[in-house]
Order: sequence, then structure tokens, then C-alpha cells
Amino acid sequence: MPDAIAYSTINGQGYLFSANEGDSREVGTVIDANRISTMNLDLTAFPDQLILKNSRFAGRLNGLKYSGDTDNDGDIDEIHVMGGRSFSIWNAATGSLVFDSKDLIEQIIAAHPIYSAIFNASNSIGAPSLKNRSDDKGPEPEGITVAEVNGNNYLFVALERVGGAMIFNINDPNNPVYVGYKNNRSTTISGPDLGSEGMIYISADASPNGNALLILANEVSSTLSIYQLNTCSEVAGAEITPSATAICQGQNTTLTIPGAAGSTVQWYLNNQIIPGAIGNSFSASQNGEYEVFVQSSLYQCNDTSTAVQLVVNALPVVTATISNNTICTGESVTAVGGGALSYIWNNGVSNNVAFSPSSSALYTVTGTDANGCENSSSVNLTVNPLPLVLASVTDNVICIGESVVFTGSGAQSYTWNNTAIDNTAINPISSANYIVVGLDANGCENTSSVNLTVNQLPLVLANVTNNVICAGESVVFTGSGAQSYTWDNGVVDNTAINPSSSTNYTVVGIDANGCENTSSVNLTVNQLPLVLANVTDNVICTGESVVFTGSGAQSYTWDNSVVDNTSINPTTSTNYTVVGTDANGCENTSSVNVTVNQLPLVLANVTDNAICAGESVVFTGSGAQSYTWDNGVVDNTANNPTSTAIFTVVGTDANGCSNSDDVVVNVNALPVVTLGDDTTICENNLPLDLIAQAGFASYNWSTGELTATISVNQAGTYTVTITDVNGCSDSDEMLVVTDPCLGIEEVANTANIYPNPTLGLIHLDFGRNVSHGLIQLFDSKGSLVLSSIIDGSSHQLNLTTFSNGVYYILLNDQDQVQQFKVIKE
Repeated sequence: MPDAIAYSTINGQGYLFSANEGDSREVGTVIDANRISTMNLDLTAFPDQLILKNSRFAGRLNGLKYSGDTDNDGDIDEIHVMGGRSFSIWNAATGSLVFDSKDLIEQIIAAHPIYSAIFNASNSIGAPSLKNRSDDKGPEPEGITVAEVNGNNYLFVALERVGGAMIFNINDPNNPVYVGYKNNRSTTISGPDLGSEGMIYISADASPNGNALLILANEVSSTLSIYQLNTCSEVAGAEITPSATAICQGQNTTLTIPGAAGSTVQWYLNNQIIPGAIGNSFSASQNGEYEVFVQSSLYQCNDTSTAVQLVVNALPVVTATISNNTICTGESVTAVGGGALSYIWNNGVSNNVAFSPSSSALYTVTGTDANGCENSSSVNLTVNPLPLVLASVTDNVICIGESVVFTGSGAQSYTWNNTAIDNTAINPISSANYIVVGLDANGCENTSSVNLTVNQLPLVLANVTNNVICAGESVVFTGSGAQSYTWDNGVVDNTAINPSSSTNYTVVGIDANGCENTSSVNLTVNQLPLVLANVTDNVICTGESVVFTGSGAQSYTWDNSVVDNTSINPTTSTNYTVVGTDANGCENTSSVNVTVNQLPLVLANVTDNAICAGESVVFTGSGAQSYTWDNGVVDNTANNPTSTAIFTVVGTDANGCSNSDDVVVNVNALPVVTLGDDTTICENNLPLDLIAQAGFASYNWSTGELTATISVNQAGTYTVTITDVNGCSDSDEMLVVTDPCLGIEEVANTANIYPNPTLGLIHLDFGRNVSHGLIQLFDSKGSLVLSSIIDGSSHQLNLTTFSNGVYYILLNDQDQVQQFKVIKE
């Protein structure tokens, strides 16, 4: 019966929050609340109502007199009481209960250093009275509201009777955490605020003073209680303000806190104390998380501030490179910075843009990365002047076959075109302009040229149909550029031959004037590769794969759809041939045989496909030579399956080939029959019906009866065994103990028995003299375990050696029979 209700969404889930005060109905003279001690309770539903109505038990507790009469006969069959004295959390989507605080609120107040003195006090004007609401609805949770403060979810619960509000963290609605209790009520005099009823939360951004507020409306004192919500860190001046949260290596930033009177602080970096850092500011230069721990004597609290993360970015590792550190006059280079995001060079240079320096210099670049951090690097550049080069030749006009010498001057080394070598005789074959490049000691070069005229010889060419062949192939050699041709190595011009080895072939050509010249052509004869056909396994089982691999060549082509070095699954025994081609395009062949054995026909067998839990079966494989089962089964050995499953056997034959088969075993769960707990029944309530659940195939009682329900007339142990439709069985037993059930009013001159419960000795005071009385001790099953004769006004029984439990003492002193129940602990 909630008095107030609130709603909030936490982690995407909607929740309802209820304050479970539970008021009764009061309309004019109709007042539903009534002491249980005055209620007309049904005798069958409440056989112990004399005890229940006692004020030391539930007599003073208020129940509802207009509900609970389930059979409309004028008496109460069910007692309905009000208020859960708690708050509850419900899933808003499903309505299911997520959490209930039960007696948590009362436990907190009972243990409170101040308000335990007015535990369960009412909200009446005047000095509070301890526990005067314990027999009603306790603290009466009345108002409830929820709020999100600094990223955390909180629940506020107003307590109408004792007053004030409790706070719980509900970030995890399944496990609320108690945060605190605030109440301004005096424990000795009236007020000031009494009867907190309604309650609202005002967020900091909507508050007139810029702080979150909680307002309670107190119905008895007609006052408002206004509380400001602050963390200890905030009120003690420990919240950090950074001048910057990201700096570069070598820089620092100032972290400051407001500070407050009565506060002592200690700065932390990454949860470690910073020695000596106890002031209101700190100059930080290290990467990490900074916090301030504060202790306030003014507010009697300690707290840790909100953490500030400082990022210290490393300086970029800047590199300065030039495409060439030493150049000659007129050459261009490119300066490139590395390791950063942007670059600025000195000497007017632009990054990664070509320039032509006129003199040697030191070039420096400053690089800036994405974080704005800078670093620099330098590189030297040397610029050498060009040499003055001259080209000369011994004769400017020659005939073919004559030699000349080309000479350069003005530098240190010289490189000529047209295959000329400086200061060395050559035989030019055609007229040409010869250019020399002179290179000085600094690597700087310049050029010069000279012209040479050469009268030509006939141009003879040696030709062959293919310069590279494989052993066994033929070629044709042909001369051109003259009139007749003579070859070496037995070659006849324009006639096919089969060379066996690589050789250089030369032809002499003679023109119409009798002038001759020569030409050569080289022929390479490559040998055939030594190809081998390989397979990973020459003997396999059907379904297994093998890999065919050729060796000795560069590429391989197999017959029978085989791809080299790729897994295939042969289905029959076959001879496989590979053609291998080497890097020269020469081919050779090789073969390998693979034998494919067929798989065995394996069967999985079991002695019984349907069993009851706990029964065993034997699994047997057939059709192979050896067998391996899954699920821990050993072939031809008894096994106890615990649940319905598919059992698989793998059979292996003499060739090592395997196949598998499955068999299903259904394991039927044992039925469960429950008669209920052992029971003690008054003798005048016999017979007693013992009921086994309906729906089983058969029933068998220890009495010989075969029905689901039997009726018993005496104490004893009764057992039933049931069998379900699968033939599976279960049993249960019930101990029935009978009790004379004498009421207090029915027994006169009752003996005094103490202590009860007892650890061993029982003393009986009869209050009168008993002559030749019989005292008997029975256990809970009704068996006689001790008997003795008594004479006198008292007696002692020793139960030290007896088992713990319930016993019954029967006293017969000829005048009357009395029965007592005792407990041995």
C-alpha cells in the first residue's frame, strides 16, 4: 500500500519507486484498523489464537477488520496488516519486484548514534516517545523522489513518524547502497520539524542558490525542511581547476583548488601521494590523474575530489634531411622534415620544395606535431663549383679498323660516350661526335666534345632462329649484310642443326668488293629438368585427402584434374603423371601410384535405447576391428548415461580406415513424489489423509494400499512408491506423530518442568505429594525410551545420552494423567 510513488530511467531501464506506508481506511465512524487482540479469529485457521492475541506477541499489532473473512461467515480467516515499513523498486516494463528494503530503514535508525534514542517514535507534538509506533507501522515511509546528482542516481525517502529523509545510491537498482540520514528533530523536546510528508528535489541549475536542494513538507509542525546537497569535496574546497589539461614535455600547468577553513589537503598522482603537496595549488608536469584528498574539521568529513586527467605529450622526434648533402653549382635539392605534422625551415627554404642553393650552409627545421609540441633538427649542405673541361683526339678523320686516342683535360676523371675510354686507343666503326664528361675531386662535372669521321666496313649480322633452346630442339643459323657467309662449329648457313651444348657461333661475311667482316651470335642449350612426382601418402582410405607435389622444375601440370600442391580426395586407385617445366621453359615427366582403400561399414549397437536415470547399458560396435566411442563410453562395457544423448562410435579396420555410426539412448528422468514434511496431529483430528501427487501410473503404500491417497488412524512411518509411464520409480515417507493436545484450561495441578529446552537434566515439581506414580518418556515417533516410579513432590530425568529433538513426558499418578512436551538441545 504505497503512499507515494516515483519513476526514473537508469541505464536505459525504467523503474518505479514506492514508499510503503500503508494507511487503513477511515470514513466517518468506519475505522478499518483494529488490534489483533480484539479480532474475532476463525478457530480452524488460528488454533493458537490465545497465544497470537497475547500483547507480548501480536495482540497490539493493528490489522484490518473489514478484510480477511474469506468464507463470509463473520470471522477472520486471514489477518491483513498494513505497511511494509520499507521502500520498493519495481521494473516499470514488467511490474516485477526488483528490490524491497524490508526492515533496512528500522535497522539503520536502531543503529544510528543519535536517532536510535527515538527509534520508532511517533510524530506527535511534544517530547518523542521511544518505540511507540513499533506495534503499528514503524517509521512509515511516506514521501519518495529520485534524482541524478553528479552522474549518480539517488533515492530520497521521507519518514513520516520519526521524521527526516534517508538517501540511497541506486546506480544498481538491484542493490541500493545507504548513503545517509538527515533529521533535525530533537531527541528530548518537541520539534522543530515533525511529520515529513511530501518531498521534492530541485536540481542545481534550477535552484535559486545554484546548489541542489531537497525540500520536506512536515504536516504536523506545518514547516518546511530545506537541505542543500553537497559533497564533502565541494564544501571543503577541494575541487580542482586546471589551467590546462594537455601540455608538452618540459612544460607545466597549474592545478588549483579554492581551499576552505578547517580543511587539510593532500595531492595525489595516479592514486599515489605526492610528497609535500599539501597547498591549494600544484605545478604539474607529469602525465596522469590528479586528485586531492581533503579532511574537514569544520564539516567533520573527508573526501576525494573529482579527478583531473593531465596529458603530457612527448615532443616529436624531428628529422632534417636533404636529398643530397653535397652538390655542385646549379644542382637542386629538396629539404624534408620528418616526425611532425608541419615544418618551418630557415634560409627561406620551404619543406619538400626543390631549391638551388648557391653556397654551402647549415639548414635547420622546426617541426610541430598534432598536439602543438615542437622540436628541431639541422643538416649541412656543401655546394662545389664546376671544373673547366676540354676534349681532344689524336686524329679527326680515320678509316674503319684504324685506332685513335681520346683525351680529356681540366678535371680529375673522364667519361666518354660511344664506348671511348680516356687516353686509350679504340677503333671507332662510324663517324660520330664524341663527348667527354670531366669529374673533379668534389664530384662536380662539366662537358666538352670533338667530332670523328670513320669510313664504314660492310655490316655483317649473325642470326639464329632461337637463341635459347632445350636439349633435343633444332635451330637455323643465317648470315646477313654481305654476299657469302662462312660459319664455325660445322654450321651451314640457313640449314637446321641440333646443338647439344651452349656455344658462341661466328660467321664471316664477304661483300661484292671482297671486303669482309664478322659477326657472332650466342646459343644457349638448356638441359631438361629432372622431374619427380611426389604424394603425401601412397595408401589412403576413401574420403582422405592427399597432396600431389612435383619437384625438380618450376611449374607442374598433372593429369586426372590434379592441381600441384593442392589437397584432393581420390576415389579409386590410380597412377598420376606430372609434367614439370623449369625456368627455361624445358619440360620433363614423372609418375606416382596411389592406392585407395574403402571405408568399413560400422554399426553402433546398444542393449537398450530407453532407460531410467541410474540404469546402465552396454554399447557395442560392429563391422570394424577396433572401436572408439564418445561421451566416455568404452566398447562392450557397461555405462550409466545421465541424460538423453546421441552416442557415436568410430570403427577402424585392418587398413587403418575409419567410419562412424550413431545410436540414441533416451534417459527418462526419475519421477518425484513428495508427501510433505513429517507432521504432528492432535488425536482428536484423526484420521489423517496422506496424499501423493496424481498422474503416476501406479502407487504402492507400505500399508498395501494402491491408491494415490490413503487415510491413517494412528502414529507411524508411512511410505509410498510410485511408478510412471516409463516404468521409472520414486518413493517418499512421512512420520505421523499423535498428540493428545490438552488445552491449558483442561489440566489441573500442572507440574512445573525446567529447564525446557534442556541440555540434559529435567526437573519436575509436582506441587504436591505423588504416591507410586508412573513417569514415562516417549520420543517423537511415539516409542517409549524411559520409564520410572515416582514417590514425592519432585523428580529428575537425565536426557544427557539422548539425541537432540522433541520428547513427550507422560505422568500418571492414579489421580490424573498429564502430558508435557520437552526439547533436548
